[in-house]
Amino acid sequence: MSKVKILSIVSSVLFIANIALITFLWMGAKHRPHPHRNKKLIIEQLGLQGNQLAQYDSLITIHRKGIQANQDSIRGIKKVLYSNLNNNTNAANRDSLMQQIANFQKNIELLHYQHFADIKAICTKEQLPAFAELSKELDELFSNPPKPKKL
Repeated sequence: MSKVKILSIVSSVLFIANIALITFLWMGAKHRPHPHRNKKLIIEQLGLQGNQLAQYDSLITIHRKGIQANQDSIRGIKKVLYSNLNNNTNAANRDSLMQQIANFQKNIELLHYQHFADIKAICTKEQLPAFAELSKELDELFSNPPKPKKL
């Protein structure tokens, strides 16, 4: 076989492998959208302008701080919970830790709900129909897609 023929075969195989990889990544697991994508989407769908944009940015900052604080608390409790696997702690202690996690998760959901109620409050009467439409999509926009299983 000539060198040209071998290079052609290798190039073809690499090209097909690249196409397969790109297809796999594109069709594979859904990735969580970048937060700025959702911010832009909300601004566009509601038509936020001027002072509303500053208020919206402020709401986002407050919301993120609240969510982060609750998530940090959950992580800390989970560390304690899972470290108890080595200590043979009782079920009551385990259940207490799980209840604490549930309470922080409830706080997160309340923060999300209040965040969108606050966004609604900065909308004009003309923007409220657009907010009503947006509210039908909020669970999909801001939910975490399932993570791919690792074997």
